[in-house]
Parts: sequence; C-alpha cells; structure tokens
Amino acid sequence: MILYPNCKINLGLRILNKRPDNYHNLETVCVPIGWCDILEIIPHNDIYFTAQGLPIQGDWEENLCVKALKLLQNDYPDKVKGAKIHLYKRIPMGAGLGGGSADAAYTLMAINQLYNLNLSKIKLEKYAQLLGSDTALFLYNSPQFCYERGEKTQCLSLSIPYPILVVYPDIHSDTKFAYQNLVYQNHEGKSLFNDVTQIPILQWRYYIHNDFEHSVGTLYPQILMLKEKMYHYGAIYASMSGSGSAVYGIFQDAYSLKKLVHELPDTFLYHVQKNV
Repeated sequence: MILYPNCKINLGLRILNKRPDNYHNLETVCVPIGWCDILEIIPHNDIYFTAQGLPIQGDWEENLCVKALKLLQNDYPDKVKGAKIHLYKRIPMGAGLGGGSADAAYTLMAINQLYNLNLSKIKLEKYAQLLGSDTALFLYNSPQFCYERGEKTQCLSLSIPYPILVVYPDIHSDTKFAYQNLVYQNHEGKSLFNDVTQIPILQWRYYIHNDFEHSVGTLYPQILMLKEKMYHYGAIYASMSGSGSAVYGIFQDAYSLKKLVHELPDTFLYHVQKNV
C-alpha cells in the first residue's frame, strides 16, 4: 500500500495557559496542505523501517510510523504481526508543518485497513492522541479547530480561494525552545474559531497571530524577515506555522507569488497550494 501523508499549516496559534500536567491549553486552526511524504507499507511477520529523501534524525525504532505500528500490534497481536515500512521524506522536519504526525496517522489508517481491524475513526483517534497532540487531525484531513492540548478537534467550514505559498527557510525550529521562551498574550474574551470563520481574509493580518513568532523569531530573525518579505510581495496574510520555522503567505495575485518564489535561496524548500 502506498500513501501520501500531507502536512498542515496553522491559521493563528494562541497559547492560553499552562496546565497542571505541564502541557499548555491552546487554540489553533489547522488547514491541510498538499505537501506530501510518500509512505509504503507492506504486511510482514516482522518490523522493518527504511527511509529516503530528507534526512531523518534519531533511531528508527523511535520513528512515529514504527510507534504507530507497535501500538496496534500490542493490542491486536493475533492479527498484526508486523510490516515493512518505507518512508520517502519530503516534508521538512522542525518546520511546524506536522509531517511526522501525518506519517503516524497514515500508518494507523494503513495498518487498520491492511489487517482488517475495522477500527472506527474515533478508536483510531485514541491511538493517534498517544502519538502526539496534533496526530488525530490528520485522520480527517479537513480544516479543524484544535483546542485544549491540541488533541481535541472540531471540523469547521473554511475556504481559502487564493494560492498559498509555504516556505521552509532551512531552519530546524525546536518546539521546546518555543515554549520555554513564550511570551503570554492576553486572549481573554477572544475566540480564534470565531475570528477565522467570521473575519474576512483581507483583515486576518490584524487579528490572527501566532504566539510563537516572538520567541522563535527572536532566535531566528530570518523567519520574521521571510514573513515581512511575503507581505512586501503582496501577501494578504502571512504567518509562521506552528512552532516554526515554515512561513506561509496567502496571495491574491499569483504573479506576485511567482516573483517571490524566484527570489528564494536555493537552500529553501517550498510548496504552492492553489486553494483550500
């Protein structure tokens, strides 16, 4: 089975407070983007993991695809013996695009189908939440309002009829650093769900912000410079995605978008999404 796990961008990201379990309550809107990895999974009696494409750090047994497989193997040992997993990595890591979480979610869905486990989306959600706060949203692959730790999701009706340029500026952003250096904003009385669904896109730049931009941008000013460059080239809205480092811009004028693409350094990776 060959699958194409896609990533997401965040429309706004508000960190509300720190929880007793040391996680944070947050609000964000995640929108699927067609920047994809390529994942091949073949049933097997043992577990094998190989990878190509962009380099993947860490031991293969710690890869989220393998962890997803083992979760189902542990609960259904009579059915799930193992699998050969080959990942061709195209979505950059440390970019705030959720590529690893997408790979994990697609692995869960593939194993469920290959071994006829007949698990519902709600049951798969339980496994996805064990793998990461944003993993479950890739089971639905539609615009989602995410809240609490980010693991709770609510579908929303959202259309962005303009092309979106997503750029990875060759910087690996560390989520732990982003949280440790977070400057809390006052979001009392505000609802990101309402802002994204009720405020026109042309006005988003004045109301919808990513709280991580301050902490990550202080360490990597190139990220904020890239955001400003998108506005300079005519973006109607631009933001860092997640805890960075990818930055995206929404453009009414496709010609301006193409001009910016030609200005990007060769070390930058990018993806153009026609619309959402």
